[in-house]
Amino acid sequence: MQVSGFASFIVASKLKYIKNKLKIWNREVFGDIKIQKHKFMGMINSLDMKEASSSLSTDEHLQRTDAKADWAKITLMEEISWRQKSRALWFQSGDRNTVFS
Repeated sequence: MQVSGFASFIVASKLKYIKNKLKIWNREVFGDIKIQKHKFMGMINSLDMKEASSSLSTDEHLQRTDAKADWAKITLMEEISWRQKSRALWFQSGDRNTVFS
């Protein structure tokens, strides 16, 4: 990306460009975490209900194990995301627990 102008304008333009590219990358690689979480939970629930009525095949056992592992991974990613967001909000608002106002 080529940008001309003052140094601060160049840096700001490049950061804006990178921000847009990162948003696209995030959408393509991770997608919507909530949708993925519900999808895996639905798979787990349907296989659990099938197991209650009849036995599961080895492929279905493997499928349920994989879905549980993926659900755990997605849940951890969501937790990390919330933790990072809370730190950013704390950093923006600052520590209000001081004697000075």
